[in-house]
Amino acid sequence: MADDMDIHYELYRDHVELHLEGKYKMSEYKDFCKALRLKTLRNPMIEWKKWQGVPNHSCTLLKHTGDWGDVRDAFNLIIDIFDELIADCAKQQRETRLERASFKHRLEFHETTLADEDVCLDICRLGTVFAQNIVIPDYQRNYCWGKKEVKSLWKTLNEMVTGKEYHLGIIILHKTAEGEYCVIDGQQRLVTLTLICKSLGYSGPLPLLSQTFHSKESKEQIGRNLHLINKLIKESKDSNLLNKIINNLRLSVLILREGKLELAYTFFSNVNSKGVLLSDLDLLKAHHLRFLENEEQTEWIAEKWNKILLNDYEGLGETLSIHLLRLRAWLRHKQPNWGASHPTLDEYSAAPEIGSIHTSYLQTAPYSKISGGEYFFTYASRHLDEYKSFLETPEISGLLGTLKGETHGRYSSVIVSLTFAYYLKFGKEFLSEAMFAIIGNISQHRYKKPAIKKEIERAAMNSDIVFMLLQAPSPSFFIAECLNSIQTHPLELEDLNGIKLRYYSHLQDLFTQLESRFTVPSIIEALSYEYNL
Repeated sequence: MADDMDIHYELYRDHVELHLEGKYKMSEYKDFCKALRLKTLRNPMIEWKKWQGVPNHSCTLLKHTGDWGDVRDAFNLIIDIFDELIADCAKQQRETRLERASFKHRLEFHETTLADEDVCLDICRLGTVFAQNIVIPDYQRNYCWGKKEVKSLWKTLNEMVTGKEYHLGIIILHKTAEGEYCVIDGQQRLVTLTLICKSLGYSGPLPLLSQTFHSKESKEQIGRNLHLINKLIKESKDSNLLNKIINNLRLSVLILREGKLELAYTFFSNVNSKGVLLSDLDLLKAHHLRFLENEEQTEWIAEKWNKILLNDYEGLGETLSIHLLRLRAWLRHKQPNWGASHPTLDEYSAAPEIGSIHTSYLQTAPYSKISGGEYFFTYASRHLDEYKSFLETPEISGLLGTLKGETHGRYSSVIVSLTFAYYLKFGKEFLSEAMFAIIGNISQHRYKKPAIKKEIERAAMNSDIVFMLLQAPSPSFFIAECLNSIQTHPLELEDLNGIKLRYYSHLQDLFTQLESRFTVPSIIEALSYEYNL
């Protein structure tokens, strides 16, 4: 009772009473309340009454209390009468609930067509899924659902109506020769549903409880979610929830037979493309793993990619989905198709090639065509490492810390992309001078036109800075050409005021920080003139 405020003892009008409130007024607890009343019906010391409009939800001890000594004695007496009975009735309530929650339907998948076909579909209940030998292969991503996703699933489960079925989407399983069902898609939902059913006291099979999660992050996330789920269960007033989850929750289970792991990844990609259940970075993993023929290599690369998604998801997204995506599009004198369903997936999917023309070396340059398989993972991890080092340079950390607020960030983002292109070719050498030239070029748009994101990116594309970098054999050639293409200088403007002036002031602050990093005399002179340093 210490954890359940809906049933409690209370001093009420000179008498001590037992009150049943909250969830005990609901139909799920009707048997509990009835059992408690029947066990005490012949006791002459108590009387059951109406409480909060519900009959027999208050029990009064027929002993008047005059002073605090009487109150203490009355509480001790009513506790002696009810505490043990309440515990017995609660135990009986739990046992009845679990008995009702036993799985009452088929225990096997309908997969007879799998003998002749590569794939079959079975729409079945969660209890049927849990009755199978389900395993999580090593190449799957870590368990990473957080508080938001668990609460969303919990809300969905609690909205289920007793007696009505609810469909929770598709899961994809790969059946092995040993009779195991490897989870290809649906791991996050299945693990979370396992934790919920375990916490609700399900006595049927829960195969994923025997799985070992090697990742420290996965183990910690499971611990946090168990704590959250137990908290949600204590707050729940639905005593029939477990029965509904096991018997009424349905899943569309796509089963692929042994030897069709490549097909499994194909379905994994296609199904999720339609449902937008995964990000482009997840879909790229599925797309490129299917080009690998060695199972051990597949598992190793998949695990490495999972760690990147877990630890550097934001950085990888900025690298591939913003900066390199822009640069690769601008090289073709096109704008990234941000409105497409999967722009990153489209850009980094395997490019067509002629198989009979072999090469022993593939360059992982920023603008290279993407070869299917290991090449993509090497390309992505290499450029992510470069981007992380790039962000730590004083030039970029200073730019991002200074040129922000209002619409200034739209310009700093484009400047970062173009400066990253320089960094990938020439490294840190003359980086301050190069960024000075790039900023001068891109800022011409700020001083002339409204800061519309699409138009800023178009101006960056039309600046031909990417082409200048490709042609430049050294920093000297690029910086010279980029500076010579600048036609508008802020101090020559008659209307340097408002947001233009504030933008200019931010750049003054930036170059004041970086002034000591400039080494080229002619550019130091230009910097001093341009920003009054």
